[in-house]
Amino acid sequence: MAKSHENNGGRRTEFARVLGWLSAVCIVSLLVSGLRFDFIAPTLDKLFGGKKQRWDLHCKLSYFTLFVAIVHMIAFWQLKDGLLFDRSDAVIGYIALVAMILVAVNGIRKEDIIYVSGFKAWHRFHFFGSLFAIFMALVHISMR
Repeated sequence: MAKSHENNGGRRTEFARVLGWLSAVCIVSLLVSGLRFDFIAPTLDKLFGGKKQRWDLHCKLSYFTLFVAIVHMIAFWQLKDGLLFDRSDAVIGYIALVAMILVAVNGIRKEDIIYVSGFKAWHRFHFFGSLFAIFMALVHISMR
């Protein structure tokens, strides 16, 4: 009986890890679909069927990525009976998740933020916040 419980815990741990890797793949996809550089944007627009389609995909991927990252965190909470503030990789993961949430709110409230502070300020926060979230996620991954 104890053996099946151990196997079940192992499967849950693997599931949580797969969610983490899926989240990482989505983050890279978000970065590619959100590129705005003049030399690559026209090519990406053609690849995705137009600028609007590329941005729609970027938005959908961002919601999916955030959802997967939250489920990844909840899965590890369930395995470890609560928050893991005693492990540095978990703390880095929480920081990455908070950064992702801030970037998501920044994207969802785009029009309001642009109205108040302008497009450049919105874009700067969205871009550098995304880079920070990606960096923290990569540090989180490398620590395991």
